[in-house]
Amino acid sequence: MGHLRAGLCLLIVAASAPTFGAVAYEKKKVDGRWFHVVIVNLNSDNVRVSAQVNANRGQAEPFRSMIGRTAPCAAITGTFFDIQTSRPVGAIVSEGREIWPGNRGSALVIDFFNRASVIDPPHGSRLDPGLYRLVIRGGVRILNAGEFFAYPREQKFKDSRLWSAARRVGVGVTEANKLVLMATSESVYMRDLAAAMKTYKVRSAIALDGGTSAGMYWRGSYLIAPGRRLTNILAVHEGPGIAWVMAPPPNW
Repeated sequence: MGHLRAGLCLLIVAASAPTFGAVAYEKKKVDGRWFHVVIVNLNSDNVRVSAQVNANRGQAEPFRSMIGRTAPCAAITGTFFDIQTSRPVGAIVSEGREIWPGNRGSALVIDFFNRASVIDPPHGSRLDPGLYRLVIRGGVRILNAGEFFAYPREQKFKDSRLWSAARRVGVGVTEANKLVLMATSESVYMRDLAAAMKTYKVRSAIALDGGTSAGMYWRGSYLIAPGRRLTNILAVHEGPGIAWVMAPPPNW
């Protein structure tokens, strides 16, 4: 009976957690495949998107631990990383500070006015971290101007598994400045992820780390649990005026 009361209390707390209408979730079937989708309205003062990194530099961390430590309302796996060194392949920037360096792949960037875009810096070039509130680089471009566009080899990604069917995670931007976070536990190709993104009017998008690394969290539920530890996640926090509150730096 005590366990039942405790469970009911947890349900009541979860149900009464404040929401501000800036973040929404749905599960959608596209071409016979199911996708988890989180839509973030970056025009709202009550939402902040940030990169959260592993607690200890050089050591990957369980997805559940990262969620529990940073307490987002939603999160997905971040950029690709070297399993041996736990170093992301692309730059990660938080509040204008470069947390990890990296010069490969396309990047999701958010400026200090909360405007998001996907950019394609030349391979080997370094972004100026002071220009951005958030950078997650190292992704594979899959949508450009609303059309499928995926050339991993030109972006110097040599792993042939990028072309195979796998669990996928991606993030895209609409013309209305909404961020679409998407993940699936089904084995799909990049083209399939791009097609699902297009149903949400996404114009620019990148694929993030997937396969065994694929993970998605939504308000207390682990919709997709990674099969390995991670080094970074893309996290969404919701709260009054949080858009203009700086994300805390890592304790390294």
